[in-house]
Amino acid sequence: MLRTIIYFFGVILILIAPGCKKEPGPTTIKGRVVDIETGEPLADAVVYFFYRERPNDENSNKEVDIKTNSNGEFVCTFQDLSEWPKIQKEGYLGKDLGNFFGYANTPNKNYTYEVTIGTTLDIGDQGLYRNDGVFKVILSNEVGNANSITGVLESRIMRKEVVTSLFFSYTEKVITDIPEGQERELIYHIPSDDWVTVYWGDMFFGSTQFAPHIDSFYVGKTDTAVYKINF
Repeated sequence: MLRTIIYFFGVILILIAPGCKKEPGPTTIKGRVVDIETGEPLADAVVYFFYRERPNDENSNKEVDIKTNSNGEFVCTFQDLSEWPKIQKEGYLGKDLGNFFGYANTPNKNYTYEVTIGTTLDIGDQGLYRNDGVFKVILSNEVGNANSITGVLESRIMRKEVVTSLFFSYTEKVITDIPEGQERELIYHIPSDDWVTVYWGDMFFGSTQFAPHIDSFYVGKTDTAVYKINF
């Protein structure tokens, strides 16, 4: 009798086992945002995460922004992340972590931060560069052959921290409607002590490599560098 009962329950367990397969639990990423020079924690920095409400469904993409606490700490828990985090803080250069993250066991990839589904990953301190160098660009339409300028700013720090295009351009800006004989002034806040390269021309160009004019300037955190473009 006992043998019959054990056999009966054994059959039941075999039948229901496939339906009891446990799905991976939520994944958590946590870390701390700090000033890269002083190590001071940055409260109220915003960490943006992009996730899917329904796994593998691109139509369910959502964005969540998490503010760091008084110790600069943040925690995000998700089921299916669609894009790796970005960090922003007023007065600091934003940081894009997209190039450093990946899922564990991804073939032929060696990421700085490898995410394993259903576990917690602590990415530690994430330092931000303060935007305290002032770079002033003066656009002067001298001859009136064109009334617009396209320009790109690029630097070592910007290339490393901010990924905005295939060519790692920090910012591309088209300035229009500058009449002949008039000037326009633009102010940029540059990360501390950085060489900045300016690519510009009076026509649109898809890559800094094709810019007709290239100049480099050192911008320090106590300096106001001024660059004048005559066109």
